[in-house]
Amino acid sequence: MNNESGGKILSNRRYGKVLLGMFLVGIMMCFFYKDASAFGNLLKSSETSVYAGTIVNLRDFVDDTYIFDNYGENYSREEDKQLLSYQFNIANRDEECAALDSDGNLTTKKPGTVIVDIKFSYKNNLSIVPFTVNIMEPEKLNVSYGNTSSIEAASIYDKDNYTFISDKDSVSVNDTGDVTVQGFKSSTIYAKGRKGEKIAVADISVNTPSSVEDVVVRAVGTEPYTPEINDYTSLSNDVPVKWLSDDENVVKVTDGQLEAEGIGNTNVSAVITAKNGDVEKVEVPVTVTNPIMAKSKMVVAVGGKKALALNGTCANSAVKWKKSSSKKVSFTDDGKIFATKKGSDKITFSVDGKEISCNVEVTNPSLKYNNLITYKGGSRKIAINGTVDDSSMSFTSKNASMAAVTATGVIKAKKTGHVKVVAKVDGKKITANVEIASAKAYNAAKKEIAISKTKTRYSQARRMSAHYYDCSSIVWRTYKRYGVNFGVNSSWAPTAANMGYWCQKNNKVIYRTGVSSSKLLPGDIIFYSYQRNGRYKNISHVEMYVGNGKSVSASSSHNKVIHYAYKNRSVVMIARPTK
Repeated sequence: MNNESGGKILSNRRYGKVLLGMFLVGIMMCFFYKDASAFGNLLKSSETSVYAGTIVNLRDFVDDTYIFDNYGENYSREEDKQLLSYQFNIANRDEECAALDSDGNLTTKKPGTVIVDIKFSYKNNLSIVPFTVNIMEPEKLNVSYGNTSSIEAASIYDKDNYTFISDKDSVSVNDTGDVTVQGFKSSTIYAKGRKGEKIAVADISVNTPSSVEDVVVRAVGTEPYTPEINDYTSLSNDVPVKWLSDDENVVKVTDGQLEAEGIGNTNVSAVITAKNGDVEKVEVPVTVTNPIMAKSKMVVAVGGKKALALNGTCANSAVKWKKSSSKKVSFTDDGKIFATKKGSDKITFSVDGKEISCNVEVTNPSLKYNNLITYKGGSRKIAINGTVDDSSMSFTSKNASMAAVTATGVIKAKKTGHVKVVAKVDGKKITANVEIASAKAYNAAKKEIAISKTKTRYSQARRMSAHYYDCSSIVWRTYKRYGVNFGVNSSWAPTAANMGYWCQKNNKVIYRTGVSSSKLLPGDIIFYSYQRNGRYKNISHVEMYVGNGKSVSASSSHNKVIHYAYKNRSVVMIARPTK
């Protein structure tokens, strides 16, 4: 028992010594090795950007305050060799981009990124901090003659240690990095250091001057004109631009301005002499026109647009609005005239620099009939009100297979149905709705309209007598004239219900409820039910649709045949007897 107890005590003592040793080692490590953050920041910044060819002294980025805090007040730069060292980061050793010496001088060679580990070591203090150097390509700038631009290198290289120079006299550069283009050749800007290093920091491309206009168009006899040139601003004491003409019979040059002499095409050239003596030639095509109005007066409709009727222009002619004497006419963005009020006006505008005036008559055309009724094989002329002798008209069918229309506005119906015909009058579009029925249905509708205009009476007892009608007898008597008798050959008309039954049995029904009049054609018959009466579909009334949104009906309440607006309520069936 005693031996076992003694063995356990010995074992515990050994274990305690091990723990104590580990603790002391930990204390020593904490004393001799401290994290860099415990002493502040070794570097003033973590990266820099330069252009290839620059020698970067990495010592310049080390914070002296950090060294004083860790070395003491006796520190001097002579101690740097023992305290600081530099080496490429193991993860980034691109020695093709830069070379590094032991004094921390990094010579940059080509664009890229390098990382250098800067190490501070003194007694028990150790700090290793990575420093990134971005090596940039020369800045690319496009600058026009006479313009000034600043280079980015001016914010990197201080003027006390570097000066900027240009490899060509076409570009000048000052100490603050402002480059001014004074010639037409591209140039490279260098930062020149005190040690003679020459660093390419910017490539300046000079924009080539060109004409603002692809083609200059001027009218004969207009004011002298000087074309504008892109990418060119004259500098002080520059030689004036010299203009030359290939054909002075078309364009003459006087005192540096172009005068349009005769109709035709030629080229003019601007000879530009730069401040440094470079010469650039800008060639400009010129067309000379002689625009005149085709007519002394134009006619345009209220709400209509019309292009100016001009002769003597070209594809590149330009029209500019000037004024309207009575404010009835204005210009649209696409160069057309637009009228707002009926009456007379006088407009003034310029074409290729020539001022032209024109009288304008503003009309207010309208269709005499917005809805036209005709039949398959028939024709109908579109009548238009509100025109004048000089009015212009054209016509278009929206469905030429159903109805054609001539240049004079005559509609020629080919099929039954609905079609729209557009009349363009003095620049304004007006649309006519055309209803095309079969010839029999058209004549039946026309006949019922005529009956409604005579003296008639409503009577069921005398429904077959002259001038007397009820709802079914007028439809039957009218259609019988054109060969449709609804299955009854006697002299007595069938009831409305019997007519409806015949239409159903003979496949004449087109709708089984009320529909818009835009779906009906003249001659269609509409069956109504107002109450249960035991007849077919409880039909109690029938009338004929005659076109233009109207029906004709023998009305008991009016005691006569009436021509009135079609109603689509209480409709149980619509038929087309000539179907």
